[in-house]
Amino acid sequence: MMNKRSYIVIFILLITFVALFVNYSNPRVEFTNCPTELVYEYDTIIEFDIKTGKSDIINLFVYVENNDEYYSRMYLSKEDNVALWDFPTRFETREMSWSVEIDNPFDVFTVFVEVIDESLNSGSAECVVKFG
Repeated sequence: MMNKRSYIVIFILLITFVALFVNYSNPRVEFTNCPTELVYEYDTIIEFDIKTGKSDIINLFVYVENNDEYYSRMYLSKEDNVALWDFPTRFETREMSWSVEIDNPFDVFTVFVEVIDESLNSGSAECVVKFG
């Protein structure tokens, strides 16, 4: 017969397993190079990883604001753009980058990236680039 302590340990292990499974089931976007200091060059490259979960990625959306106003966007769907981009498959990590170029001194760009997988799970992240 198991004692109360054994039940608690099993419960904690079960919760940990469920948390890990949920965390790795959904796609994620993680910026690997997002400047935290003022950028004084004409442009900068931001880099991010797309980490898929248990399903293939079917949509990629990048939205860019300059000084809190719409600047540009890019939308790729696997259905319409498979020839343009090799969409990540399940449990794959894909490195990507985006170039941000200054328009005026002291511009602030916000780059928002979102991905959606076949199970309609999504993951997103944003990077704020401040020019000096």
